[in-house]
Amino acid sequence: MKKSKIGTWLKEPIITKKVDPYLNFLLAFLGAMIGTAFYRSTDMSYWEYILWLIPFAFLIVLIIKVISSVWKNSRKQRDER
Repeated sequence: MKKSKIGTWLKEPIITKKVDPYLNFLLAFLGAMIGTAFYRSTDMSYWEYILWLIPFAFLIVLIIKVISSVWKNSRKQRDER
């Protein structure tokens, strides 16, 4: 029984509606901590840092979304076989 439970965990996608809120909180928290640590090491003003950070954050979110959709489509095709 234990093996089948582990097997179902490995077959299920990591990001589900049940896990999403916790994962989003964890990623936001880690991003804020990394951003704060990086801001302290620069000599930019706060507004310069925010203006630099916004496009970078959009780019990272876009990359994560593309990887997620490619992964989801490959899983869907594999499950249909």
